[in-house]
Amino acid sequence: MKSKKMNECLNRFHVAIPKPRDNKEWPSRVPQGVLEARAGEAAAATGDGEEAAKVKSEGRKLEKDLENENGGTGVYSANLKKHYILADDEWKEDTMPEILDGHNVYDFVDSDILAWLEELEREEGLRLQAVGDKDEEMQGAELTYEEHKVLEGTESGGWKGYRCP
Repeated sequence: MKSKKMNECLNRFHVAIPKPRDNKEWPSRVPQGVLEARAGEAAAATGDGEEAAKVKSEGRKLEKDLENENGGTGVYSANLKKHYILADDEWKEDTMPEILDGHNVYDFVDSDILAWLEELEREEGLRLQAVGDKDEEMQGAELTYEEHKVLEGTESGGWKGYRCP
């Protein structure tokens, strides 16, 4: 209290002392859980084996404890999803949906996609067979003079502006 600043700080403090309002005695009330924790800490400090083990086993497992158990710093990766508040706890480990052009990709996924793919491949095979039959018919047909000239122009590097006589 030798400095001027200390006196200024002390002037700001006020200690309230309650006045008795009746003849009842008002003892302090300490919750039971706090009393048990204090007893456990005292037992751990004195070295009682059972009480100390009980206090340690009841304590929360900290992220630092998990890190030490699973390889230490640089090896352990904290699971940030475990604190998510969801309707179903199994959802916490689901992969996040991917967004493409502002739309959720999983909204467009159909459960029958493989069946659709097989049907499309079958249709494509039928179309290729039909086109293949037409190509064989076309090879046997004779081309006109104009068609020959057009084909020659396209095969030799593009359309040459050929005009039929």
